[in-house]
Amino acid sequence: MDSIVARLRSNRKDALAELYETYRTEFLRWIMRYRCSTDEAKDAYQFAVLTFYENIVSGKLTLLNSSEKTYLFAIGKNKIMEMRRATGKLSELNEQEENLPDVSFEEEQVDPNHLKRVAWCLEKLGEPCVSLLKEFYYHCRSMEEIAKLLDYKNTDS
Repeated sequence: MDSIVARLRSNRKDALAELYETYRTEFLRWIMRYRCSTDEAKDAYQFAVLTFYENIVSGKLTLLNSSEKTYLFAIGKNKIMEMRRATGKLSELNEQEENLPDVSFEEEQVDPNHLKRVAWCLEKLGEPCVSLLKEFYYHCRSMEEIAKLLDYKNTDS
């Protein structure tokens, strides 16, 4: 199968949709480490996909020195940083980023013992807390969406 980049260059209609769907959920989960809202994360991802596409189609990007995922995530991260600069929240983001572990976009190594501890904690937590956490962190839904989905009166519930 051709790479997404090659299919974008040949103007295959399915390539852009595939690029968007392939990394969306993972990006939205990953970008939350930068303490952005769900809407900011979605905006950054859409911007990243469109920038990726435009760079390929325009010929600005002729050789990809990293994986598609790394390139896409870097564009998204830069967009979040740009949004923070525009709102004056960059110093807050930089302080938070200093405390994050240095992890590549490619493979985040997860300690199996850590996963066991998380599973145990979730088991002890029970419902409806587990559903709420899954919707927020796994499905990247806003508190408004979760309140509607789980039939709460408001986001403070």
